[in-house]
This record gives sequence, structure tokens and C-alpha cells, in this order.
Amino acid sequence: MPDFDTAKFLAPTPGMSLTREPGNRPWERPPKYPDAEDALEYYIDSLSSPAMINNMFDILERGFPVTVLVDTMVLTGVMQGLHTIDVGVLLSPALYQFIVGVADMQNVEFKTGLTSDKEDTTVINDAIREVEENPEGESDELIEMAEQGIKEAYNKGLMSKPDNMEQGEE
Repeated sequence: MPDFDTAKFLAPTPGMSLTREPGNRPWERPPKYPDAEDALEYYIDSLSSPAMINNMFDILERGFPVTVLVDTMVLTGVMQGLHTIDVGVLLSPALYQFIVGVADMQNVEFKTGLTSDKEDTTVINDAIREVEENPEGESDELIEMAEQGIKEAYNKGLMSKPDNMEQGEE
């Protein structure tokens, strides 16, 4: 195995990708499915085959999160020239719902990948406990607090400065 100094010289030269003829890579050509509906139909058809479903269930049962599976499928589709990145972003929620729905129907245990498993159970258990302890009481206040937090986050905007930056702190 070459040492670090030798390995630096084995790497591609910056700008080397610009020396090839444009359009040689699949992602440099027009996509096979430029429309999101066509791309979704392709994915649903390929995921609906029995062999693919069994492979998908094996992956999910081993603890692979659904979100990572969807991201991998979309990235592979872009690299193969099936669709563009923006179509992949549009497809992701539908693919996620399809995979979760099929896994639920077949009683396959899976991780969503949206939150850690510990957080999922903690949040759900805390909410159930709160409703059981105060069936009429403070749950309305909790809902109002959550709604207020959502409104504040929405009004603030995606590209706004963090709170500590607005106060002049670093």
C-alpha cells in the first residue's frame, strides 16, 4: 500500500473532469424520466417485484433506516441518468410512504430514520403519559405551546440568522 505522500500523486488532477467530452457520463445526458410521475411509476414497478420486495425487507429487518434507503435509491437513479436531482427530491416522500406502507402491511419491523428509536419511544410515551394524567387539563396548553413554536419557526424563515447571531454573540 502506498504511503500518504505517494497517494497524493495518485489522485486525479483538479480540473481533470473537464478534459473529457461533455455528455459521456449518464448524469450529463438528458434523463430517461424527466417527469416525476414517470420516474415514480418506474420505481413503484421495480419495487413491486417479489424479488425486490424480499431484498427490501431483508435490508429493513437488518436495521437499515427507510430514509437512507430512499436517499440511496434516488442518488443511484441520478447517477444512472434515470432522472434529475430535483425530480429525485420530489420522489423521496412518495418512495418513503410506499416502502413504509408495504413494510407495515407485511408486519416488517423497520427504522424510519427520521429520529432515533429512543427519541421515538420517549416522545410517544411522554405524550401518552401526559394525556393519561391530565385527560382534560394541560394537554390544550401543550398543543398551544407547540403551535406557537411552529408559528415562530415559520415566521423566522429558513435563511434567517440563528438566535445567538441576532444578539451580537458569536
